[in-house]
Amino acid sequence: MELKQFLKVIWRRWWLAAVAAAVTLGLTFIYTSRQPWVYEAEATFVVRPRLVDAADSLKATDTLIRGAEINSTFAGIARSEIVGDRAAEVVGSDRVKGQGMSVRTDVVAGTNILRITVSGGEPELVQEYAAAVAGETVRYIDDLNDVYALAALDPPEIPNSPAGPNKGMTNIIGGVLGVMLGAVLAFAVEYLSEPVPEIAAFDILDSESGAYNEAYFKNRFDQELSRGTHTGQVFTLAMIQASPSPAGAQEDVDPSEVAALLTSVVRPEDLLAHVGDGTFALIMAGTPESEAERKLADWAVQTWPASDGVPPPDSPFAISVGVCQYGGDELPPSVRAI
Repeated sequence: MELKQFLKVIWRRWWLAAVAAAVTLGLTFIYTSRQPWVYEAEATFVVRPRLVDAADSLKATDTLIRGAEINSTFAGIARSEIVGDRAAEVVGSDRVKGQGMSVRTDVVAGTNILRITVSGGEPELVQEYAAAVAGETVRYIDDLNDVYALAALDPPEIPNSPAGPNKGMTNIIGGVLGVMLGAVLAFAVEYLSEPVPEIAAFDILDSESGAYNEAYFKNRFDQELSRGTHTGQVFTLAMIQASPSPAGAQEDVDPSEVAALLTSVVRPEDLLAHVGDGTFALIMAGTPESEAERKLADWAVQTWPASDGVPPPDSPFAISVGVCQYGGDELPPSVRAI
């Protein structure tokens, strides 16, 4: 779709796009307003060998530099459940319980610096709990009498501003999604509001006579003419005109009566159509002109034997027939009247 058409649809359905964008943005604001602010306090330590003799210290330092297992072990201790429980007792279990406090640890890449980060909803409590976790982590590692220890680098401080969530970005994303949703709804309504194109039904029967109609006759005639051109097969077209007779001049011809009389001469492969005003067209497939003349003459005699094939004076209509052969070697086709 071109940009011009896109803008036209949006302009026609601007109210729908605006409502969808406003509702989405409003719901986003409600969602973000109910999200609690999260504060973070961070304590950092340096992992170092304990004070031993020079040779052992050099070896321990080399091991610490080459391997990451020691730093990872201390990070795991800091976020362990036992350290968390001890830190909660220091601060006060009742204060920590239900506050959603979480501990995250990581090692600064390429260094021996261990970082302990505590998240929660109250700035002062977050700082206190982070200090308690840091202290209990050092105490636990000291009790291990390991070759390595933690040296405090930066103590946790009371956070001045929340670390998350990013409510502004969430609202922006909600607004963008609202505009996109509005555009989609505008296009959907535009599509559904367009009227379904009506499929014209090709009715092949004539309501007056019960025979085929003129449109179907033309289609079939073109097919037979094309077939005759390519294969050389002949067919004959007979035009049968039923007009009011002198005895019934004040009445119109009933096409259904004429069609009923002609059914005896129509084979399954032939086609009889009413083309209007009491005129019938009969396509006689594979039938040369002479044979068609004979069949129609026999039909007339069988229909009106008393008058040698001519409708009697008291008949409501008079009949005239013309035949025309198509195909074969006769070009242009000949036309004769019976």
